[in-house]
Amino acid sequence: MPFHNLFLMSTRSRIGLMNSDGSIDSVYHHFDGYPKWLGVKLKKNYTNSVAIRQALIDQGDLSCIESDTDWDRKELDEPIVLSYKMRGQDCPAAHHAAFLDFLYYDTVQTEFSYLWNPELKIWTCWRHSWDRDLNKPLKAEIVFIPNEHPKELAQ
Repeated sequence: MPFHNLFLMSTRSRIGLMNSDGSIDSVYHHFDGYPKWLGVKLKKNYTNSVAIRQALIDQGDLSCIESDTDWDRKELDEPIVLSYKMRGQDCPAAHHAAFLDFLYYDTVQTEFSYLWNPELKIWTCWRHSWDRDLNKPLKAEIVFIPNEHPKELAQ
């Protein structure tokens, strides 16, 4: 019988909110950070700075913005923003004085970075990659955020 490895992985991301002075506040997001899921959820459900700050940034680092279970894995009637604060961890938002500080913050584990621009009222997404030979991040590239998740299109 052949041996199979099972790797359980998360698509890690950062969610950022641009402030009026050009600085950015951001939080880590652990699960399903790819544009076809997290990007679509952000684009559809988080379209003003006040809601983004209250629901996401002020919560600190997040496990998932739309979890159907709590930290005890109890099924919920309605999805919730599942933050690490809810299980007693102190993981506040990071503050970045400049855009590049945000974009290249923790690129070892962050695969995608999302930024809400309140003046343009749009989300932008960047994909990160890492040069393992040179042990440094490569230039981040902008990625398209679809309007619908592929499963939603099929319905």
